[in-house]
Amino acid sequence: MALYGPHDVFDDYPLLGFETGPTDAEKVYFVFTRSQDRPLDWQGGRDIIADRIPGGPRTLYMDMGAQPLRLETGLMFRSDADFRRFWRLAIEPGTLRMNADYSLRRGDTPDPVRISGRDYVEFSNVVVAVLPSDVTFDLYGAVHCTAVFEREDTSWN
Repeated sequence: MALYGPHDVFDDYPLLGFETGPTDAEKVYFVFTRSQDRPLDWQGGRDIIADRIPGGPRTLYMDMGAQPLRLETGLMFRSDADFRRFWRLAIEPGTLRMNADYSLRRGDTPDPVRISGRDYVEFSNVVVAVLPSDVTFDLYGAVHCTAVFEREDTSWN
């Protein structure tokens, strides 16, 4: 039985997911869901502190460095077992693999990784900064939630 319409949405990009190691128990697959017309990409920047010197026209600026990049996105898991595996894996840093067209950032390689005719970008040393919230399920057994991923911003180095 197809999960959503004439084909299963998990068949479009079957290798999207998060992994903390090489075994199947350390991998979980999901589909990214975006509720906006223009989905958010990795967000970040530099932390600049401005301190105005009293009685004068000068301001001191201190660059506190790059802030971690954050990606808040919806996720859909094929089953509650996949969702529970993600919950267990979320305590360790891992590799996030996502659709190449879902991010302007290129990940660990300058070009997308092509696997089975699909383009992916991979980001290593990613942590789940905010565990899934607003967890719901649908009548097909899929679990939906929102999660926040975080990684170091190396583009400023």
